[in-house]
Amino acid sequence: MSHNPCDKIIRWYFTITLVESVLVSAWLVYAIVSPLLMLSKFSLRRLALVAFSTLFIILLSWLVIKLWKRPDQTKGFSWRICDIFTKPGIYIFTIFLSFIVLVGSFYILCISRLTTDQFLKTYLDYFAPIAAWLLVLSIQTPIAVRLMRFGYDFQVLSSERKALIFGSIFFGLLLLISAWLIWTKIGLTPDALGWWGPGAPILPAQVTLALLFLAAALLVSFFFHRFRIFKNSSARRFPAFTVDVLICILLWALAAWRWGGEPARPSYFAPQPRPPNFEVYPYSDAAGYDRSAQRLLIGYGFETDIIRPLYSFTLATIQAINGIGYENTLKGQILLLALIPSLLYLLAKILHLRVTGVLVGLLVIFRESNSIALSGMVNVSHAKLIMSDLPATLGVILFTLLVLLWLEKPSKRQVISLLAGGVLGLTMLVRVQVGVLLLPAFVVVWIIFRRQLRAGLINSLVLLAGVMLVLSPWLWRNWRLTGSLELSGITNPSQAGKIGQRYELSPADQKGREPLSPDDEDVFFQSSSTALEYVQKHGQDFSRFFAEHFFHNGVDAILALPSSFTFAPNMLKFYGLLPYWTSKPVKLWEYCCSLDGYVQDLPYWMDWTGGIGHASTLPLLLSLFFIGLGMGVVFSRLGVIGLIPLFFFVTYSMSNAVIRISGWRFILPVDWVGLLYYGIGLIQLIYWIGMFFTNVYLLNKVAKTEQPIQKTTGRVSWKVWLLAGAGLLLLGALMPVAELLIPPRYEESNLPSLIYNLQQEGKLSDSKVDVQALNSFLQKEGATAMVGRALYPRFYPAGEGEPGHGWASFTPKDFNRFSFYLIGPNPQAVILPANSSPAKFQHAEDVLVIGCKKEDYLEAYYVITLNEPDQMILQSPTREGLPSDCN
Repeated sequence: MSHNPCDKIIRWYFTITLVESVLVSAWLVYAIVSPLLMLSKFSLRRLALVAFSTLFIILLSWLVIKLWKRPDQTKGFSWRICDIFTKPGIYIFTIFLSFIVLVGSFYILCISRLTTDQFLKTYLDYFAPIAAWLLVLSIQTPIAVRLMRFGYDFQVLSSERKALIFGSIFFGLLLLISAWLIWTKIGLTPDALGWWGPGAPILPAQVTLALLFLAAALLVSFFFHRFRIFKNSSARRFPAFTVDVLICILLWALAAWRWGGEPARPSYFAPQPRPPNFEVYPYSDAAGYDRSAQRLLIGYGFETDIIRPLYSFTLATIQAINGIGYENTLKGQILLLALIPSLLYLLAKILHLRVTGVLVGLLVIFRESNSIALSGMVNVSHAKLIMSDLPATLGVILFTLLVLLWLEKPSKRQVISLLAGGVLGLTMLVRVQVGVLLLPAFVVVWIIFRRQLRAGLINSLVLLAGVMLVLSPWLWRNWRLTGSLELSGITNPSQAGKIGQRYELSPADQKGREPLSPDDEDVFFQSSSTALEYVQKHGQDFSRFFAEHFFHNGVDAILALPSSFTFAPNMLKFYGLLPYWTSKPVKLWEYCCSLDGYVQDLPYWMDWTGGIGHASTLPLLLSLFFIGLGMGVVFSRLGVIGLIPLFFFVTYSMSNAVIRISGWRFILPVDWVGLLYYGIGLIQLIYWIGMFFTNVYLLNKVAKTEQPIQKTTGRVSWKVWLLAGAGLLLLGALMPVAELLIPPRYEESNLPSLIYNLQQEGKLSDSKVDVQALNSFLQKEGATAMVGRALYPRFYPAGEGEPGHGWASFTPKDFNRFSFYLIGPNPQAVILPANSSPAKFQHAEDVLVIGCKKEDYLEAYYVITLNEPDQMILQSPTREGLPSDCN
């Protein structure tokens, strides 16, 4: 006898439910028998649950027998159930309710495993079998009602077979690599050098919030079109370009607002404010970048061996527009860096869908907010620090976007390859290391043009030409100053010696080598030869730490994604607080659900030794699944160009591993790649689930890359090529031209006349400065007078200062002092011994400093400000007048 599909679905649904119920009852019976065998206290509650489940099983067994033995009599029952659950409203409600039950049951099981409170564990153990049963039931129920509504028609998913296959392959590869890393501990066990933790994480709640925002936006859009709010049908849809522009503007504005409003804690690169101004000033690398910008602003140009010329030029431009100062600089920098979510939106839209781009953009905004909030607590580099990491990230993302746009239609968009090269050249002037991305770009070009080698060579040369057009003015500038063609910082001892020093410091070979001389003009080549010598002698050790740092970059990128379902342990914390609510007011969010609590509860940011906690197993597996699925989807649709972000990540990670460093800000320019594929995989799965339950194809068709390359009759005008090339050359020339055009603010030869003018104007007559004694003092050996701009004024009590080295003004000393850094004709660290801080002393004051040169700083006796009308003289109270000599 044949039966309709509805009968079969109902029969199997209740049969499977019966089997599950029997297993749950067996679980409950075992939970009763086990304590009885151990002569423990008998539980009436468990017995009541077993009795109720037994009664339920008897009734369910009767129904299942009747469904199988008398199908003709139960046909009407089956049809009535199908009729009820296939109604649109009930169908949607059933799926939604099943999802809520699924999440709730899952968290009950998690809490029952994590809790150590015996009272709470007792009650949770009662309900754990029921929660497990509800968990399984909440999975099979929506599948059953879908089959009732649409039958066995899965044609809507047939076109996604290729994406599913490739997604499974990539996920499988990631699982194999992960299993190998866990087994060998490579990438998990810290190396002796250059080993840093992951950047700021994204909370699971933030992923959920971004998805809810997207769901709300899509729902509003649905009603917008469903009920025809616009009467004019032609006005109901905006052009795709307009929609993209609006979304980019909204993401940019949201990022600028959110990042600008997030308070940052003091950190190494932005220490706590100190008197006299109690303002935040940069320190260490950050101060170095700003110091270069200040040198340009006062007309003395960059240092010969400046490390990040374009970034310092950008800082100078921002301060020329907004005004001098840390806060003014950050306002302009945030407006620039807020383009990152918009660019990632466009990138994700090209690779996948518009909604994916919005999700990735929102997650990036959340993550950067987390970075700012965690400043000073974990190692992060963020938009509120004067650091080059995020500007380099912006350049890499823009380069990736342009390469994708170009290679989508390489025969029609050749001029974009020139622009892409120009962007990479500009980014190299922020961080020269990104130049390694040319290698994977060339490889992809040759794969696409593999049947037209001449066209591949031309396109590669055009890309390289864009790079050289931007770099050539800077190379000319360096050749003019040094007599050699070199990029930024290549001869800077603090940079050039890093490779050799890191190889020198290997635990296997610390002895028997003399340190590199920072005064050696060939320090870069000396460092490189030292590294090569080490590789030849200790190739196995090099292979070990190279693999460790390379895979550690990938591990850190995964750990920055949700690594724990924090709701379960947070519920336990909430439960633990319940007895104290009346006596101890507690901010629940700050205690159990905050970002601080997340990084403190997980070990990955606090001296991690390589172990993966049980609470992270499932979240990390999901992250790997989404990333693998995202890779498979873009590869199935766009071919090899869909993996360009992955190639960039791998290549950049290798370049870090070569110099024996990984994690933290050093991988920041490319660690958005994992988030990009994560977002693609997550949205793809949601769309597949939606397609399964609606039986409607919801995805847009994605155009294939031109394969093979077709010749086009309409070529780009030579005027466009000329304009693009001239624009790139002009951009590269801005920095050396600015150095030449900005006149010096101070002249060392004018110091005697400056002192004379101060005397004539009566500026010195009211002070204790004896001009004749001053002129006599300046004739002595070691005595000096310097004029310039005072940066980062800070007062330190004895014994206090900033950590690190290289900034003598701010490192700890054994006496009270007022310190700043002087830039001008002769840049110099300045320390004025003082018992207390001056009442006022503005950052970037024009000053005349008189004192004695010490080993690494100038000990000041007088600091005379030159800005009208608040001119003042600071005098060291440790000496009466000027010393007889500087010895």
